[in-house]
Amino acid sequence: NFCKARCVNIMPLVQSYGHLEYILKKDKYKHLREDENRLNEVCGTRPEVKKFIMNQMEEVITLHPDIKYFHIGGDEPFRAKFCPDCKNIVTKKGKSGLYLQHINPILDFIHKKGLIPVVWDDMITSFPEISDKLSKPLIINYWDYLPTTYRSELVLIRAWHDQRMPIRDAKKQVDKKILGIFEKYWRCESYPKEAPTFPLIKYYKDL
Repeated sequence: NFCKARCVNIMPLVQSYGHLEYILKKDKYKHLREDENRLNEVCGTRPEVKKFIMNQMEEVITLHPDIKYFHIGGDEPFRAKFCPDCKNIVTKKGKSGLYLQHINPILDFIHKKGLIPVVWDDMITSFPEISDKLSKPLIINYWDYLPTTYRSELVLIRAWHDQRMPIRDAKKQVDKKILGIFEKYWRCESYPKEAPTFPLIKYYKDL
């Protein structure tokens, strides 16, 4: 009511893959971990994981009857492919296939609630092939940590575990397929010395 009176729209967020330390640190939820020795992410293949996440989302949605958007997180599953079942899927379909198997049912769940899901962009730019396979509609939440708002000598390469590197190094080291997709969005009058900040806004508009 406080936000509504001030024309502020609430968008809840419940993590769906990484950043679930606050849950996974508890012994009763240890079985949901991708790696039993790490707290950062859930397993992408166990049915009880999706059920648990959706139950959390259901509870939050019930408490926010007037919302239009719901953020599912979905970022930084760095340990995915650790458990045998996840590893098997990654072997057959790649890490992008594992991500789709885990995330799409959660997106569909949000759609059935009459809401538009929001997801962080890192996996989409790490694996561009999933962009047309994700359940729609969907809002992509693009983020970066930048010291400037105009030009930067560094570009962010998501597939390198969110590694920021000088443009000259990126042109040499980044997979040619990834470079072929994103390099045109780095170009500006001072390229290759500099690239515009937040260049992938144009990329997402083109999807």
